[in-house]
Amino acid sequence: MNYLPPQLMKISRIVLPGDVKARMKQPHVVELSESIAKRTGKRPIHLPTVEYPSKELLAGGDRLAAQLLLGYRSVWVQPVSQLTPQERRDIRRDENLHRRVVDRDALIRERVAEYAAEIEVQRAAEQITPRKSPRGEARERVAAELETTTEAIRQAEQRDAANVDTAYAFAAPHLSDPADLSVAQSLPMPVEMYGLPLLTDVEAEEVRTVQDALDSADALLRRTQAVLRGIDRSSPFAAVAEGLGRATHQVAAEVRASRPAAVCPYCKRLPQFVASCSGCKGLGYVAADVMLGVADELKLGGDLATVATGGRLVTYAYALTAKAAVAPKAKKIRIENEAGEELVPATDDGLPF
Repeated sequence: MNYLPPQLMKISRIVLPGDVKARMKQPHVVELSESIAKRTGKRPIHLPTVEYPSKELLAGGDRLAAQLLLGYRSVWVQPVSQLTPQERRDIRRDENLHRRVVDRDALIRERVAEYAAEIEVQRAAEQITPRKSPRGEARERVAAELETTTEAIRQAEQRDAANVDTAYAFAAPHLSDPADLSVAQSLPMPVEMYGLPLLTDVEAEEVRTVQDALDSADALLRRTQAVLRGIDRSSPFAAVAEGLGRATHQVAAEVRASRPAAVCPYCKRLPQFVASCSGCKGLGYVAADVMLGVADELKLGGDLATVATGGRLVTYAYALTAKAAVAPKAKKIRIENEAGEELVPATDDGLPF
């Protein structure tokens, strides 16, 4: 991760979360805007964090919404570049852990679970003799991060579990279990959705599961590369290790390039377009690298969101009712000889290659 110098950036160039308009109506955001205007030099003390060069807002949604309330067209931001997928997640989650009160217990519980999974993988790979359970060690890590006690972390987990069990009785029927509800309530959507309702809570959880699996695979591949680099170059196996290292590096790059970062900006996962979409190859999602080459018009959100169809851009609202173009039937070409007989291409039957 590389922190770049703070810069003044037009809000129209920032990729905003879909809930920014809702944030602007929250009482604490209104109070924050008044504080920014009167007491902090007309800009927040802590600048919103924006990824460069994608200009996606990673942290500071309330601060940016507060400045929108003040009518700002440009805001000071803290750009960061060269982020790994895990670093992106950490920035968002750390922001909420330290500042958000409403769902702090859920975020603590999630962080403990994430660390516990990492510890289990590490122990299996390095054959470490456990001093205590993975969850116990994970609680110690989270407690150190938040400068509190492991008992406080345990109580936060218990409170969140109790809240989920209570809320589950009133959950929407498409949520399959309390874990889905907890994630849906406490986490932002896992991919860019352009301010549109493009994913259900269950679909969002499925995407998170894929992202987590790819992140874990990426971490293990990085560890593999580090181990291979540790083989002495004077060893007779040095050439083998170098070749394996190159192959592992290629696989790791493909894993990172496969991580979904946004709903496809071209088809927006609309059923009538996604199957034939060349932007996402029918998947409905694209990776961060793909988003870097997407036209700004396709990244617009809310009422300005667009869909690419038939070589032109149409509004998302129009695309909802549009039908996919029917591909023309293939034409058959008949090749004849001088006698008017059709020539049939020779087959390769019996050839030895």
